[in-house]
Amino acid sequence: MKYYIYQLFTEPKPEQEWKKLLSFNFYNPPVPYACDLSFVNDRKRVLDRLRCWLKLYGLGDIKKSYLILSGAARKRYFKNRYSAFQEALKDLNTISIEQFISDTGRIPKDLFHLQDSFLSTSDCHFLLEDGRMLPVDAFFRSAEAKKPYYIGSIMEFRYVTPERV
Repeated sequence: MKYYIYQLFTEPKPEQEWKKLLSFNFYNPPVPYACDLSFVNDRKRVLDRLRCWLKLYGLGDIKKSYLILSGAARKRYFKNRYSAFQEALKDLNTISIEQFISDTGRIPKDLFHLQDSFLSTSDCHFLLEDGRMLPVDAFFRSAEAKKPYYIGSIMEFRYVTPERV
């Protein structure tokens, strides 16, 4: 499955500047377990796809290459993730002392699900002007509602599970 890295700015920049401002090596991508990182050829298609997703879940919109989150975006985005987080906590709470000592299969999986329900790194990312690369969860936690974020370059990558690396 393909995922995207969206380069964000607080003000529009000419297209020639987008690529100059990328601060990472394409052969050593900043996203864990990303491979086949490349620039998107059909930018409009990817922006339309993001716009549809934002509108479908009431998270915001894209207008003239500006991403604008709605006032309710955080609560709407994290509502189901919070339920998954609570379920992961319940699963961990049922571990006995014997399992804690000897279960090397279930506990790491449960810990992964807990971590992933709080901060998934196997999804789209946002590259901010200051060089920080944020997974979508971290971006939604820190982004300001109704503030326009200008989308510059869009890169696509394939996420490879750690077991396949």
